[in-house]
Amino acid sequence: MDALSILAAAALRLRWAWGRPDVWLRRPRMDVAGKHVVVTGGSQGLGRALALLCVQKGARVTVVARTAAKLKEACADIASAGEGFGDRVQHAVLDVSTASCEQVAEMLRQASRTFGRVDVFVANAGTGNGMLLFGVPLSEVQATLENQVSVNLVGGLRCVIAAAQLMASDGQGGRVSIVSSVAGLATCPGYSIYSATKFGHRGFLAGAYEEFRRHGVHLSVFYPGSIRTPGFASEQENMPLVTQKIEAQCSDISSRRVLRGRAASGHRGRGPRNYQ
Repeated sequence: MDALSILAAAALRLRWAWGRPDVWLRRPRMDVAGKHVVVTGGSQGLGRALALLCVQKGARVTVVARTAAKLKEACADIASAGEGFGDRVQHAVLDVSTASCEQVAEMLRQASRTFGRVDVFVANAGTGNGMLLFGVPLSEVQATLENQVSVNLVGGLRCVIAAAQLMASDGQGGRVSIVSSVAGLATCPGYSIYSATKFGHRGFLAGAYEEFRRHGVHLSVFYPGSIRTPGFASEQENMPLVTQKIEAQCSDISSRRVLRGRAASGHRGRGPRNYQ
């Protein structure tokens, strides 16, 4: 790209941003009290902690995961955490790795029949087994590639698109967030495949943000680091040694501590840079 093209692109970007005060100002905090929040991957770990937090803040929450037994356990745990909590939590069984956009939309419509329209959707379901690309049978590499792409990337994006379309269709808008990872910003040996799926979230939101913002639907991405969850504990069992050594330099915290930090920051977005 020559210098003139670069200057032209920069001028167009500045012109677009100049009339957008939300580019420069942080969006006001959203109160989830009285809202219907849907969380995928909500039967354990970060998703379960988020579901509980939202119920504590007065939301009606639909917890989504692929295993019915874990979902029932999660809902029972949330229900026992406070008076009346059981009336504001329900579950839906869905495997995001295989569900079509229409199947996701139908699940949301079903959830809306009891808890009202979906106001907030969090695409949290994911998987992340580390693997080196050399010295490993190609069949294992392919299996890992297909699994992580189907769950983290394609599955997550199908959920985001379906939820955002439904929110935009009635003119009331809403919020859609996809839980990515710090590995979507930087990577290391062993995380090549995982990071590819997480970097994909950023690329998708960079383009989709403006499309849906025009219809009142605000998209965002959350980039957590290592979190002490059952999923992460399972990943560490088969993690390459070099990846383990790098991970050992990172601090790992609990799901609830992560969410307390998010709550303290107000869950604010940053205009079109929300995808960052």
